[in-house]
Amino acid sequence: MQKECILIQHNATATVEALKCVQEIQIMLTIKCSGCKRKLWKYRKTGPGQVLRCHKSRITRKIESLEKDGRIMCPCGQVVGIDQGGFYKMISRAFIFTGTKDTS
Repeated sequence: MQKECILIQHNATATVEALKCVQEIQIMLTIKCSGCKRKLWKYRKTGPGQVLRCHKSRITRKIESLEKDGRIMCPCGQVVGIDQGGFYKMISRAFIFTGTKDTS
């Protein structure tokens, strides 16, 4: 199912008055260490595209991740992300993920 949005335009100058999203794609991902394949956390991703950041508010369950000196790590010692306040900036070669569409 794809994201469907309706644009409502105000006048001939084509300024957007409102953007109403009818349905938003959400995917539940399991973030894993690329080295040892351990599950680190469950993450609710919204929208298409790569996983460049993991917003802390969308992490639904931490499984086996450690935080030390502003870094998020796997128990095997591999650094998978850097704490940037409200999100983790992910290191692309340090993690893999699996996921399915969330129907809720």
